[in-house]
Amino acid sequence: MSRSSIALGMVIALTLHVLFGWIWAIAGSLVAGFLASSRPALRGAAALAGSWALLIGWNMAVAPAENLNMMETMGSLLGGMPGFVIPLSTLLIASLLGAVAGLLGGAIRPAKSD
Repeated sequence: MSRSSIALGMVIALTLHVLFGWIWAIAGSLVAGFLASSRPALRGAAALAGSWALLIGWNMAVAPAENLNMMETMGSLLGGMPGFVIPLSTLLIASLLGAVAGLLGGAIRPAKSD
């Protein structure tokens, strides 16, 4: 169930992100953590960071020059850091948010009765 929980979490995260905004994408990680048989934080982080990486890749494929210009501008506004740090830092934030949501999903999962 681990790979399917990540895949389902990514689909939910992408769908909710596109339809309602980025904050709703966290629900995909919550579902991935809920369905995970082990390591819900890892599953949640993978679901949200994976879906965010797909969106970044899509944006780079559709409008590469504009995205590179935006990354360079943001990097210079944030203290002169290189532009490639911007998407990497957002992926780190997505991983952390996904891990917390995955932990929450794992915590609300009913305990197995032996």
